[in-house]
This record gives sequence, C-alpha cells and structure tokens, in this order.
Amino acid sequence: MSKDTMARLAELPSELVLHTVSFLTREIVLDPMVRPDFELGKLELVPDLPSVNALSRTNSVFHNTLNHTLYQLCASVESLGKLALLFAVEHNSEAAFDKLVAAGVSVDGEFKFQFRLAGPDLLGLLHIAAGLGSSLIVRKLLQMYGPETLERVHVRHRGWDMSALDYAVVEGHMETVRVLAPMSILAASSSSSSSIAVDVSHERIQAHKEYLGKALVTCVARNSSGEKIAICEYLLSEGADVNTLDPRYGRSSLSNATVNDSLATMQLLLTAGADPNLGDKYGVVPLFWARNVPAAQALLERRRAHPRHGQCGPQRAYASSAPARRGPPLPP
Repeated sequence: MSKDTMARLAELPSELVLHTVSFLTREIVLDPMVRPDFELGKLELVPDLPSVNALSRTNSVFHNTLNHTLYQLCASVESLGKLALLFAVEHNSEAAFDKLVAAGVSVDGEFKFQFRLAGPDLLGLLHIAAGLGSSLIVRKLLQMYGPETLERVHVRHRGWDMSALDYAVVEGHMETVRVLAPMSILAASSSSSSSIAVDVSHERIQAHKEYLGKALVTCVARNSSGEKIAICEYLLSEGADVNTLDPRYGRSSLSNATVNDSLATMQLLLTAGADPNLGDKYGVVPLFWARNVPAAQALLERRRAHPRHGQCGPQRAYASSAPARRGPPLPP
C-alpha cells in the first residue's frame, strides 16, 4: 500500500477504522439447521449495517486515491493515455475526457481506430469523435484548438481524403454535422472570453464552402436515405458549393445522386443550382448515369435551361449503344 494511501486512511475517524477492521476480521456462525441447503461446519460472514457503512466509506477513499493514480499513469504512458482517450470518446464521456486532459494526456497525434466501413487506420481524435457522433467531445476539441480551429477542422485524412465532417456525414450524425459545418466556425477566439473575431476574408469563405461541398459529395456518394437527404439540405443551407467535385474521382454531387438513382436528392441539388453539364474527370455527365425516365427528364430540363459545356471540356451523354465502360468506380 502506498504512503499516499496510508496517509488518506490515517485521516479517517478512529471509530471508522475500528468498524472496518472489525468487519474484515470477524466471522459469525449461523445455525446451519435453519437452512435446507446447509453445509455442516461452514462459516458465514454476516456484516451489520455499521460495518457496511464503514466499508463503503473506506472504499470511497481507496477509489479516489486509485482513480487519481490511474489518470496520472495514463498521462505518463502514451499508449495507455491514447486508449483511455479513445474510451472517453467512444462513450461520449465529458468527465473522463476532462480528467484525462487535466492529467496531461495529449489530444494531438494519431490514434489507431477502425470504423465499420473501413479497416483499422491512424486518425486524428477529431475525425474519430466526429465519426462516432461524440458531439460533446467534438465541441470540447474545438474549444481546445482555439485560433487553430479552422485549420484543424479542414484537415483531411491522407488515406481516404476525408475531413472530420465527412466522417460525421458518412455515419449520419446530424448533431455532429451541426457542430462542424456552420460558417460560424470561421470564428477564432484568441481568449476564453465570449467575444468572437470572425475572419470573413473571401479566401476563407470560399475554402469553407468547398469544404462543405466535399462533405456534400461524400454524403450523396454513400447513399440517399431520408437521413442523408436532411444532412444534404443542411449543408446546402450553410453555403456548400453544390458543384464541388469529388477530389478522388472528379464526380459532382449530382452525378453521385444519379448513380444512386435518388430522384429526391437530384431534385434537391438541381434546385440548389447543380450543373447537369458538369462532367467528371473522364468527361462523363450525370445524364449518362440516369436509370429511369423521370431522372433523365429532370436532368434534360435543367440542361435546356443552362445550355453550356461543363468545366471539363465538351461533354457527351452517351447513348445506349455506347461501350460498356461505366466510368470509374464509386469511392468505397
């Protein structure tokens, strides 16, 4: 037993120590004949209420001492600290997170984690918290980042080229999306005061719109459930560039919605100004992916309203006699 623990126990009232020692060392023999399942000669330990109270109060002292020691251990052993932080994030536990940070556990660096749709990978804690929908932890991390908030939020994972917002979108965590998406995240507070200084430079605003646009592309690419449509609506309301192209395959949100045969999403994007003439890096326009007449009609009506070439050069809507190549695969 450590000296610190002994010192804490020495602070207990003497009668409490006496009760505890009495409880731990005595045994009371019950009359075995009153029990049908008795074992002759078996001794039963029967604590009284004062003893139970004494033990519980003593255990509280042990708990507080051990708890403090464990947090200090997490701060001194990096691998253990990372595991403890991941536990706090997975359970959206503010209390555990705050104690770990207060003990000196770093929230920076990469953590090994595996989402259900991908293999194990090294990710930043913000990406993990966003993908798990731990909105309380996401808010705390943003507060900790201070003036670096925007840069941290816009960081994209080098493997999947996804931001923390993209992970929240893929997993369908609307509450977390509402934390990471607003244009107000451009605000950077240099102190803990409530006053906020907002950098409204054109470059930053455009970068944030592109960041939202990439999240929009990711949202549509995965699926177009009602929940995802609601997220798309929210991203558009926050200023997402509806014509942002996927950084890996060069597809627009409209192309992905057409691939997924989601007429509701297509109509949402077209209403928001999606360009039906905008092709991917192979020059394939959304009309190529249309699977039914209503989808083709929606695209053709918009094309007639905006008869121009997309940014990838002259586009072609291939007829049914075109080669069997269906363009590049969708991202996993």
